[in-house]
Amino acid sequence: MRAFLPEAAFDPLEFKNFSISEIKSGKSYRLQWTGGKKNEDIDIYLFENGSQKAKIVTIGNSGQYLWKIPKGKKSATYQVQLRGETGIIASNDFRIKRGFPVLAVGGGVIVTAGVIIYLLTRDSATVPDPSDPSELPVPPEPN
Repeated sequence: MRAFLPEAAFDPLEFKNFSISEIKSGKSYRLQWTGGKKNEDIDIYLFENGSQKAKIVTIGNSGQYLWKIPKGKKSATYQVQLRGETGIIASNDFRIKRGFPVLAVGGGVIVTAGVIIYLLTRDSATVPDPSDPSELPVPPEPN
């Protein structure tokens, strides 16, 4: 009599290349995993300080999902968890840093440009102090 072990119908869920320790909010991160059954649905959850914070998505077992990073708390640690009929796997702990909003960068450029234009136009329109002999008068406009 011979006994044969059946082949496994699936591999356990496992994260692939998840090695982040810190990530900026507002950015996108590609979650990747292997294993599970091809036709199972995978639930992806976000945990904050060990407690479930939000369900990110339910997706077919495609092995990847592009996740937009939400705002996080400065002192919190986070994990992503995958749950399927074939098992549960959690990522390593990571932190969510506050992302720098694009609007703030664009607004800063606009304000800086406005200040420069103001200073340039203000300086060219000033009339020299007649009591200061070191200042030259502004030349007249050409005809």
